Amino acid sequence: MNRYASRSAFTLVELLVVIAIIGVLVGLLLPAVQAAREAARRMSCTNNLKQIGLAIHNYKSACRVLPPRRAFQIDGGHDHGWGSYLLPYIEQSGANNIYDDTHDFYADENQQAIKNRIDLFVCPSTPGGTRTVELVHWRDGPTGSTGAVGDYFVPNSITDPSLPLRVRTWPEMSNRLNVRSKTTA
Repeated sequence: MNRYASRSAFTLVELLVVIAIIGVLVGLLLPAVQAAREAARRMSCTNNLKQIGLAIHNYKSACRVLPPRRAFQIDGGHDHGWGSYLLPYIEQSGANNIYDDTHDFYADENQQAIKNRIDLFVCPSTPGGTRTVELVHWRDGPTGSTGAVGDYFVPNSITDPSLPLRVRTWPEMSNRLNVRSKTTA
């Protein structure tokens, strides 16, 4: 009787074939998993936009007017963007509590609030972490402040990288974006 006849074990070739089959299966499943994750991110992005829309409607119901795109007063008032008006309506009471609307949004008193990334304003498909920009005053130039940037909300008055230390003006932006203004007669 042969002493190796009763031994049942995998040969090296069989083991390599099994490993190759598992590798092929993983290679086929990985793109499907990535596609499912991206679909979930897109759905989350759509939900973020829906939540912003609901917050705008809730603001309108409470204040009987839509939030202003940008609120500022030439006679000594303070600059604020629409995002700061929505904070109580997007469950950001913490950010709303530290945001001081008696100062400009870029003032030192508001640095802690405007540097915080609000996840609702960022699409989950966007790569990278918190993105910030240098803020400038529309009339006075650089403020020395930075603010967090989202995909749906950017702080007012950001610097134009092609025009150092200048505020983007609407004619410059519309020329760059090829936007034609429509006027009604």
